[in-house]
Amino acid sequence: MTAQDLDGDEPHPADRHTIAVQVYGLALNAAFLTGFALLAHVSAAALVFMLGVGLVGVTMNPAMVTRVQRAGNAGPLVNTIHSSFITLGVVIGSSAGGLAIDAYGLRAPLWLGAALAVLGLLALLPERRRTRGLAEPVPARTPA
Repeated sequence: MTAQDLDGDEPHPADRHTIAVQVYGLALNAAFLTGFALLAHVSAAALVFMLGVGLVGVTMNPAMVTRVQRAGNAGPLVNTIHSSFITLGVVIGSSAGGLAIDAYGLRAPLWLGAALAVLGLLALLPERRRTRGLAEPVPARTPA
């Protein structure tokens, strides 16, 4: 990592390829959740899939934040709303997962998560086609 990277002068790959990061991340999450649901009874496999879900989910955050900031012109309120919607997603997902456990058993939230990841992918397809995988424009920085 260079001083230039730390200063933020050079955009991170997640800044340049937000849609691609989200598409691949959602696809990986769907695969990890499906694998976890199918192999939850195998401890080593369950551990690998659980780690995969966590690592992929965390690494998607910079791309999501960048996308939201671009849409809202990076105003301070945009970050607050983004955080609030993440929290709302945790609340709704936890509630839906709990209901799924009651109705279908302990692996049901994994299937629900995989289905939601696929829905997320479907929601990104129009944007993915529009950008065709090309780097997205990074707004010019103004001198401080």
